[in-house]
Amino acid sequence: MNKKYIIFAIVVLTILITCFILHGKISRDKIYNEIEYQIDFLSDTLFTIAELDTFLQKHCDTILSKHIDSVNKEHIEYTLEKFPYLKNVEVWNRNQKLIIKAEQEKPIVRVYNKEGKSFFIAQSGKLLPMNKTYNGRILVANGHITNVYDTNCYIVRDTLLKHNHLRKKYMDLYGIWKMACYIKNDEFLTAQISQIYINENHEIELAPIVGNHIILYGKVSISQRENEIMNMKFDNVKSLYINGFSKMGWNKYSTINLKYGNEIPCKKR
Repeated sequence: MNKKYIIFAIVVLTILITCFILHGKISRDKIYNEIEYQIDFLSDTLFTIAELDTFLQKHCDTILSKHIDSVNKEHIEYTLEKFPYLKNVEVWNRNQKLIIKAEQEKPIVRVYNKEGKSFFIAQSGKLLPMNKTYNGRILVANGHITNVYDTNCYIVRDTLLKHNHLRKKYMDLYGIWKMACYIKNDEFLTAQISQIYINENHEIELAPIVGNHIILYGKVSISQRENEIMNMKFDNVKSLYINGFSKMGWNKYSTINLKYGNEIPCKKR
C-alpha cells in the first residue's frame, strides 16, 4: 500500500513539475499584443486615454511586442501613480493583454492664487494641475493664497500637517479643502455656496449664489472637533436662511458672522 502511494505521489509530482515547466516556457514565448485601460472616471474627465497612453510609453518604454515575463508590472503601477490624475492603480495581465485599472481623482475645488495661477484640489486632498478641458461645475477658491501647484502633494497627510513650517505653508489649502468637502456633502450648501475666499487674516469667507452678502466663517483648524464646530455653525446659518432670510429678504444684511459660535451677528446694509 505504501509502495503504491509513493509511486502515485511521484507521478503526480512529475506531472506538476512538467506543467510548471511548460507554463513557464509558454509564458516566455508570449508577448503583449494589447493594453486595456479600465479607468473609473469619478467626475468629468481630466484626461484622455491617449494622453495616459503617451505618458505610459514615455516613462515605461514600449510594452507591446515585449515578452510578458520581461515587463515589470510593479514598476508600471508605481509609474502610473505619478500620473497626476490617477489613484488606486492596479496592473495585471490576462493572456497576452496588459490590464491597467485605476480611478481618476475627483476635483472638488478650483484654486486661484494671488498671481492668478490655478490648480485643483481633489477630494483625496491631492493637488491636481489645471486642465482647461474640465467642464464640471465646481467650487472656486481665491484671495490671499500664495500656494502654487506641487507635484504629488497631499495637503491632508499627517506627515505634512505635523511639521509647523509645512502646516503654516499649506494651512490655507487645508482650510479650503476641508470647507469644500463639507459643502460638497451638504445638499443645501452645495446649492447655496459658490465661492471660498481667503482674506488677509487667512480666514475663510463664503460667497453665496443667492443674496448679496458674505458669510464670515473664520479659520479652519486641524482639531478633531472641527467637524463638530462646522456642523454647529452651518446648522445656525441654515436656520437663519430658512427662518430669517426667506421672510425678511436676502439683501437686508451685508455680512453674516459665524466666527463666534452660536451667536450670529449680522451687519445691516
